[in-house]
Amino acid sequence: MHEILIGIVILAIVGAQGYVAYTTWKKIDFYKEIIPQSTSFETVKVYIRESQIKDIKAEYILSNLKKFKAPKATAPEPEVTVILSEPAKEVVMDAPIDSLPAQSVITWPEETLPGYEDLIWIAKDNEEKKIKYKLLRSYEQAGWSKI
Repeated sequence: MHEILIGIVILAIVGAQGYVAYTTWKKIDFYKEIIPQSTSFETVKVYIRESQIKDIKAEYILSNLKKFKAPKATAPEPEVTVILSEPAKEVVMDAPIDSLPAQSVITWPEETLPGYEDLIWIAKDNEEKKIKYKLLRSYEQAGWSKI
């Protein structure tokens, strides 16, 4: 008697799982009919300023795609070598001597140079925040400026 009861419970569980699988399969077929094929869509990459993201309409973007194309790539900056000397630090650009301009060595007082891990203040519109100096370049590309 005990084995028959366990068999009935197992069959009920398997039956319930089969029913759920069948109804899920039917729902998937229904949604496949409603949603169009992915080949009928066109994907367009646009670049929108952070300040415009809340107010701009999709219709305006699609009708003016040229305004929202990728920003022009900037030329890569030359690598810079930092040479420590007392009482100042010198920065010399790694380039052939003939191609260097007359003012290729820049000297800063040591106390004005922020360290790589130092925190600095930046601002954008009415917002100010403190970030690590090593992140400054990426924030400047996003429109932030050092205070």
